[in-house]
Amino acid sequence: MARGAGCLAEWPTSLWSAEEEGWQRHRDDLLRLCGTPRMSALTRHLAEGLELHAETRIERLEA
Repeated sequence: MARGAGCLAEWPTSLWSAEEEGWQRHRDDLLRLCGTPRMSALTRHLAEGLELHAETRIERLEA
């Protein structure tokens, strides 16, 4: 759904891990995704149709 909407892409960078002998390139079969064109693309896609109040300071919560 989100990937078909164009807001997700495969992670474009190589992976590294810290080992005793230093940094080593890491390879596995896991699919890693990132938002595109920026990381907030997925949340923006999921929030479509919702009324959101962004950049709003919350001063207190009441039970």
